[in-house]
Amino acid sequence: GDKLVTAGADGFGIVWESSTGRDLHRLRHTHVAHRLLEVQVFPDGRRLVTLGSDSTVIVWDATLGTALRFLRMPEYSRHQSVRVLLHGHRIITGVSRFDGDPPIVWNAT
Repeated sequence: GDKLVTAGADGFGIVWESSTGRDLHRLRHTHVAHRLLEVQVFPDGRRLVTLGSDSTVIVWDATLGTALRFLRMPEYSRHQSVRVLLHGHRIITGVSRFDGDPPIVWNAT
C-alpha cells in the first residue's frame, strides 16, 4: 500500500506515508519507558498490532492511529514477537526460541 510502519525503542510506532516520507501517526504503545519490540500489519492494511516490552499487545486502527484493543500477556511472559495469522482473524505471540513459554493465540476481533 501507500503506508509503512516502523517500531522504535522509544515506545512509539510510526505510520509513514511511503510516497512522501511524511509521518501520519505516532502510536504510543503504553509508557515511553517501555520499548516497542515489534509491529505487524493486518492483511487488509486497515489495522496493525504492536508488542511492547511491557508484555502488552495493542491492535490499532492504521488509518486513524487509535488503539482498538489491548491484550495483556501473563507477567512471566518473555514473548518477543507478534504475528498476524492468515486472514487476520488471529494474532500469535511467542519467543524467538523455545524456553518454556508457549505461544499464545489471540482472537483479533
